[in-house]
Amino acid sequence: MAVNVKQRPSCKALFSLGSKSPQKFLALYQALQELPIDPDGRIETIDTDSRVNTQPFGHEETLLGARNRAIAAKVFRPGSIAIGIESGIFKIENGYEDRAIVVACLGDLEFVETSAGLALPMDIVEQARLLGFENTTFGQVLAASHPEVDHRDPHRFLTDGKTSRIDLLVPPLLTVLRQTLAFKPRRNLPQV
Repeated sequence: MAVNVKQRPSCKALFSLGSKSPQKFLALYQALQELPIDPDGRIETIDTDSRVNTQPFGHEETLLGARNRAIAAKVFRPGSIAIGIESGIFKIENGYEDRAIVVACLGDLEFVETSAGLALPMDIVEQARLLGFENTTFGQVLAASHPEVDHRDPHRFLTDGKTSRIDLLVPPLLTVLRQTLAFKPRRNLPQV
């Protein structure tokens, strides 16, 4: 899926996203629309495997999944600003929360940012863990008991429709994109 992103014609950049997820694509698209440079670039989604459990647990596994996605996108489309996004469950003092880690790669540079966390019901997390994080996500377990839930975006259900997965992904995407684009001119890297 490729989409032209129109902004002020100040530079051109190619953005490769290590996922075919519609939510991740829309989050990247929205983040690019908020950038002041509007690079008239393209977003290319790449079918990648995070090489971690279907439901990552903890910082290390979630970061590894995001990094693997970004690296796969970078290998598939050299010279692009490669993006990897992975959501995971994080243990906190009184329970669990969902957070996403975003990795942006440009050449040998890597930028990492984490989304805000969203509290998760402990019983649903424990049920998903018992079923096995290798093949079962928190969202799938929640959707099994609440048919109105989109298992790819349980955030909307958990916030009574106030916050979507996309809403949580845009801020960390903006941070890594701003950092990446700030380094690109300084490093005199080729524009795509």
